[in-house]
Order: sequence, then structure tokens, then C-alpha cells
Amino acid sequence: MQREIVSQTPQFATLQGLRGIAALWVVLFHAKTLGALRDSPLAEGGALTHIIFDFGRGGVAVFFVLSGFVIAHSVADKPVDLRFIGRFALRRSVRLDPPYWVSIFIAVSFLAYRGIVSNVETHPGWASIVLHILYLQELAGAEEIQVVYWTLTYEIQFYIVYVFAFWAFAEGKARGGSYWRNAIVIVLLLLATAFIGALSPSEWVPQGFFPNYWFAFAAGVLSYFGGNKKSDFALALAVLLACAMLSSAGETKEVFNSPAAITCLALTFLGRARKLNSIFCGSVFQELGRISYSLYLIHIPALIIGISVGTKLFEPTTWGRIGTFVLAIGSALVFSSIFWWVVERPSHNLAKNIRRSRPVPAKPHAT
Repeated sequence: MQREIVSQTPQFATLQGLRGIAALWVVLFHAKTLGALRDSPLAEGGALTHIIFDFGRGGVAVFFVLSGFVIAHSVADKPVDLRFIGRFALRRSVRLDPPYWVSIFIAVSFLAYRGIVSNVETHPGWASIVLHILYLQELAGAEEIQVVYWTLTYEIQFYIVYVFAFWAFAEGKARGGSYWRNAIVIVLLLLATAFIGALSPSEWVPQGFFPNYWFAFAAGVLSYFGGNKKSDFALALAVLLACAMLSSAGETKEVFNSPAAITCLALTFLGRARKLNSIFCGSVFQELGRISYSLYLIHIPALIIGISVGTKLFEPTTWGRIGTFVLAIGSALVFSSIFWWVVERPSHNLAKNIRRSRPVPAKPHAT
């Protein structure tokens, strides 16, 4: 999913590694659904094989929790006002939008090419493209240009809701009175939304609206304050929310609640122990984390190319099937690395150059 400040924060190297694992989990799931494992012994096996290749939505759950943690860190202890919110939104947009928009162009071009080859119209239409550019496709019920894009609609809503809620809380605390009471009500409503969503086995509000998955993002926020900030109240809420997710996990259609709950608890207790740079910190995990957003955005066309080439290069034998799978995964990693260097890295560097808000220097007193 999103490229965040984790890569700049060594004490959170574990999050960087987790992000890479989550992205690879989604890739492995789509590799199987696209046929990279057809008639391959890799598709057979026990529970572990089933988890690796069939529960890709669990990677999205991990992404949502990590996003909550990182966004909480990015605004904590900051003088959050409307100016800060504007700068925050600009930085987020510069960092995330160009790679996303370029990936849309690639996906649409890829669909157009496949349509020409197969003589079938596959263009998504300009209305759908505009809705995707504005992150509104899920709310509008438009067909996804790429199946992975649905998560970005939720991510953007999470950012907006959390930052404005944080601002309202800060304003209420500073002003007191009715402002403080309103701020408390907002926080309680968001907490209630998280617990209702965690206990609901299916979407409980219209598709595309943030309350459906707010619980995973809120779990990340609580894990940050309960773990890294060592708030006992947030710790208790994080544990309760994780338990709520686990209690309804068996009733959900797809694996989501369990990975979200496990990630929440892991980040919370590793944070309290100051161990968020203790696991998944090797170079492979860190590199996967670095390109995770690019990998998430373009892995589907890369997988299709790898599978197409593999089926032409290899015989339909056991080793040939394995070779096709390896080529497909390799294609996704190579194309994602190129995409990171060419598209995401410049956006990331440009966003870093947007200065954070700084306090206005006090005027000198007249003497």
C-alpha cells in the first residue's frame, strides 16, 4: 500500500518489513487467481499453503493497521491546525497520487492492448477513470480498473477522518467548554464505529464508506498510542478491539479480522518493549517494504506478463509450472522496482521537500 515515513524512521524498521510481507502476500494471492499455479504442486499442500496463496485479503488488513500506526505517528505531538492539515494533505498527495495515477495509465493501456489483441472492448470509460483518479470509484459503485484499487478509497477516507478528528480534539482541549465536550463526542463516536465494525461479520454501511474497515485503521492508531506512547488506556482499548476482531473472525467471508488483530497486538507489545526494529529488519524485508506501494499498484499486469511469457517458454510439466510461477513473481518484483525508481522515488523526494509547518517566530519586544 502507501509509502509512509517508516522508511525514514529506523526505530520502525519492523513496520517497513511488515509492509513488504503484506504486499508480497497480496501478490502471491493474485498469482494463484491469475493461473500462475495451475496444475503446479505449489498449489497443493496443507494449511500453510492455503494461508499463503488463498488469504491475500489478509495482506490488506495488515496494510490498514500499519497505516493507522504511521499516520498516528506522523501527527502526534504536532501543532495540528488548519495550516498543518493543508500541508499534510499536500505532502500526502504529492507522495501518493502520481504513482497511483501512473499505475492507472498503465492499467488502462494494458487493458486496451489486451482488447486489441482479443478483439474485445475492455476500455473502462472516462467516467470510471475520473472516479478512480479522485478515489471515488468504490463510493460510486464503479467497476474497478484494477481490483487492488478498492483499498485506496478507504485509505484516503481514513487519513481525512483521523486528521480532522485529531485537530478537533486538539482544539477542544485548548478551548475547553463545549468545544472539549464536542471533541470527546467525536472520539467516542469513532471508537464506537471501530468496535461495531470489528464485531460485524460483513459490511454494515454502504460499500466504499470508511466505517466498514475503520476498525483496522483504528487498531493501528491504538497500537501506536498503547505501544509506542505507552498509554495504558490506549493499550486496554487496543487489546479489547483485537479481541472484538477475533471474536467475529470466524463469521467473516474472507480472512481479514485475524491478521488485523494479530498485527495490532504485535505492534502494541513490540512498541511497549521498544522492539519495533527487532524483526523483519533484514535487507530483503526492508527492500520489499521500500517498493511495497509500487508492488501493490502494478503487480497484476506484471504477473500477467510473466505468466504469458512463462507458458510460452516452459513445457506444461511440473518444473515448467514452477518456472512459470517463479517468472511471474520475478516479473512483479522487477517491474515494481523499476516503477519505484522511475515514478515513486521522485514523488517521495518531492514530498520530503515540502516543509512541515513551523511556529511563527515571536516578534521582538520594543525596548
